[in-house]
Amino acid sequence: MLARFGARWKKGRGRTAMPRVVLRYEQLEDRVMLDAAVAAAPPTALSLAEVERVSIDAVPNDPQFGSMWNLRNTGISGGLADADIDADLAWNRFTGSLGTAVAIIDTGIDYTHPDLYKNLWLNQGELPPGLRLADTDADRLITFWDLNAPSNAGGVIDVNANGRIDGYDVLHDPRWSDGQDNDHNGKIDDLIGWDFVHNDNDPYDDNGHGTHVAGTIGALANNGLGVAGINWKIQMAALKTLDASGGGSTSDAAGALDYAVRQGIRLSNNSWGSGAYSSVLASAIANARAAGHVLVAAAGNDGRNIDTSPYYPAAYRFDNVVAVASTDRYDGLSGFSNYGPTSVDLAAPGSGILSTLRGGGYGLKSGTSMAAPHVTGAIALVWSAYPTLDYRAVISRILGSVDRAAALSGKIATGGRLNVDRALSGAAADTAASHAATTTAAALAFANTTPVALRHRVTVVSSITVPEDVVVGDVNVTLRIAHTNDANLNIYLRAPDGTRVDLIAYRGGNGDDFRGTTLDDQAAVPIASGVAPFAGVYRPEKPLSALQGKLAAGTWKLYVYDRGSSDAGRLESWRLTIVPGQKPTGGAVALATDRVLSCDPDVASGTRWPDRALWELAAALAERRAAEWAPSETPRAIEAHLLDLIYGA
Repeated sequence: MLARFGARWKKGRGRTAMPRVVLRYEQLEDRVMLDAAVAAAPPTALSLAEVERVSIDAVPNDPQFGSMWNLRNTGISGGLADADIDADLAWNRFTGSLGTAVAIIDTGIDYTHPDLYKNLWLNQGELPPGLRLADTDADRLITFWDLNAPSNAGGVIDVNANGRIDGYDVLHDPRWSDGQDNDHNGKIDDLIGWDFVHNDNDPYDDNGHGTHVAGTIGALANNGLGVAGINWKIQMAALKTLDASGGGSTSDAAGALDYAVRQGIRLSNNSWGSGAYSSVLASAIANARAAGHVLVAAAGNDGRNIDTSPYYPAAYRFDNVVAVASTDRYDGLSGFSNYGPTSVDLAAPGSGILSTLRGGGYGLKSGTSMAAPHVTGAIALVWSAYPTLDYRAVISRILGSVDRAAALSGKIATGGRLNVDRALSGAAADTAASHAATTTAAALAFANTTPVALRHRVTVVSSITVPEDVVVGDVNVTLRIAHTNDANLNIYLRAPDGTRVDLIAYRGGNGDDFRGTTLDDQAAVPIASGVAPFAGVYRPEKPLSALQGKLAAGTWKLYVYDRGSSDAGRLESWRLTIVPGQKPTGGAVALATDRVLSCDPDVASGTRWPDRALWELAAALAERRAAEWAPSETPRAIEAHLLDLIYGA
């Protein structure tokens, strides 16, 4: 049944495979390709010394810069003068830094492109030992700029013989790609990123979408070739999560985000999406937030209000998510662009954007996929100039410095379009409110003190109804459970909108009990490392921050499953502590299950699922089996979950 919806499956270790949410990059309005031959002379026409010692000028010498209305709009092609992001003015202040890295979570990057190769990320933990590489620019990093300097000649073999050292060369030089996991992160030779689709170290772009995105953020500028990126110098990590057709999964997207966070990368561009909510991806975003990582997301191309019909990841209600709509050269909202006065933060140029194409060429593409990298590039530029800013402050600068446009009023939260010069200057940022200021509101407590007997191989449900119509800023859960063997208990929470957070998964031993145990994201000790009888405060199995930004009002449910056959226990009581937040939430999620299949993003969400209930049951069954069955268990444990789903638990 699921196959007819185009479901993709991965082999798993459990009894059944896990369904993957299929994501797609944003469908493009234009696919006008400019052949590589129309570019200026190849890079061999300029010496490395000339490229590296250019003088800073507001107008770079890239021959196609005049066609980039998005960066400097002089009214070309009938456009509105100054309907741009004022990149030329920003460059008079700053042009970028190799100390800033951005993760391009997309279809990969053409790492041999002559206008991108020097701005690719190089994993410092995978540098080959024994090579005496020179840090030619004294930035305490070895980058492709260094590898292309004469003093490092011979440090990498020019394997593809194109006259420059690029990503292909380090991936195919046996001194670099040595088959060793030198940085001990579980990924061998992840020199320039990772291909999560094929699970290897070669994130080459076999689609073209990611290469176009990368060019907007960081195409080499003032090098007499092609186009200019917002950042003249930057490091872009190629994290391939979408295949040649543009499809992918939330598990790969979450894995890429986790990878970026572990590598210390504080910024990612996400020009893809789905109408389906995923708790896996939400947890990854929550983890990224805790690390101070900013996730820039395309708002989608359905021409709809995602406040009421969400599109993810743009619609996730975390304060480190920046959702971007698209504008045209007249400062109007692009006809294809999604919008949302609550969910979408700002707009940026996205119609007819000229950037790099795989194979060394240049071309035009349209979509919120093209708008998002403008904001990512702007954040990178601001962060390069002010590296001590935290994620809230850098987002505040971006949102507090937009150019307001009448066409965006009531459609976009800020009512404005990106202006990177004003964001970089900080003139508006000092008075701008924080994107999500830390709340000082008093905590609200709600409890259920009615005891419930725990039953063998049955999921017991206890509810708390929250009457307060507030937004969740923070939430903690406190449990009192008496049981003869806590290691048999699996406990999770569901919010009123259906979001699930796993709290405790089979921890403890005989007769340990949970004696007023509080689950709190800020706790120093994870529950997995706790000591029985679990009195005190612990971090839950999954972050409760997945609930941030959601409406608190409604019925919250605690699920306790006992996999034992002879032990006994009782849920004595439990309590919710909610700190109201400041950022409002959008509409309800598309579906209540954690994992659902997404179809073509151009199809309206209301017409997607004629057999929605049937599919939900199948997806829920697969997930619950994989997550909660032990080898000795019987299918009876699943029955309660299906009944909960059918009757709205």
